[in-house]
Amino acid sequence: QNSGLTSYLPRWRPTSSTDLAQAEKRVLKFVKTPLKLYNTITSLGKIRTLRTTSTSSKTPLVMLHGMGAGVGMWVQNIDAVSSNRTLYAIDLLGFGRSSRPEFSTTQDGG
Repeated sequence: QNSGLTSYLPRWRPTSSTDLAQAEKRVLKFVKTPLKLYNTITSLGKIRTLRTTSTSSKTPLVMLHGMGAGVGMWVQNIDAVSSNRTLYAIDLLGFGRSSRPEFSTTQDGG
């Protein structure tokens, strides 16, 4: 049993890809801006990306979430930010709906 500060820290909970897809769908229904969701395949797996499109010539904005998050972090910002520029929100490898590759735990990567 944990006590003290560690008893208040969130616990990691494995989640199925089906649960993640359903959660993403529920959260993104609040976004009014048309979205395109796609996967980019890399040597380490897929990278899930959300994209909006704007006719503006402004530089596109790329949004990267922090530790333990995903594109859902940006739901309340997508409409406002993408109103005058294209937006890309990316699920980093190991988070959200991107692949969860096994990374080396040794310094030399072996």
